[in-house]
Amino acid sequence: KTKLLKYELSNPIGIAAGFDKHGDAVTGLRHLGFSIVEIGSITPEPQPGNPKPRVFRLPEDNAVINRYGFNSEGHDGVLKKVKNLDKALLQNGLLGINLGKNKNSNDAVQDYILGINKFYDIADYFVINIS
Repeated sequence: KTKLLKYELSNPIGIAAGFDKHGDAVTGLRHLGFSIVEIGSITPEPQPGNPKPRVFRLPEDNAVINRYGFNSEGHDGVLKKVKNLDKALLQNGLLGINLGKNKNSNDAVQDYILGINKFYDIADYFVINIS
């Protein structure tokens, strides 16, 4: 067991946003033992992300550049999947929501506020992704 602020977690291991962009794998990830599951980045409206190729290897630097461009099913699409997650499954763990802005947005702050309002009742924490 691990204590983080007021939360008691089964262990200190989490999986960051990007692995489960659309909230499809929360149940499976919890069953695998992750105490913290962060989904996203999630944008207000669905968007496809950047055209391929969008991942580039830099072998000489032992690096990878990711230009996915926030491919997202949007707030409503993801909320449908996660709002009815088994509450018992989420005990002793945290669910994080990673929020992004839509490419065509004129107001990034408003996009983040929309996400916080949309997921407020189910998220244990939020991450604002400004990349």
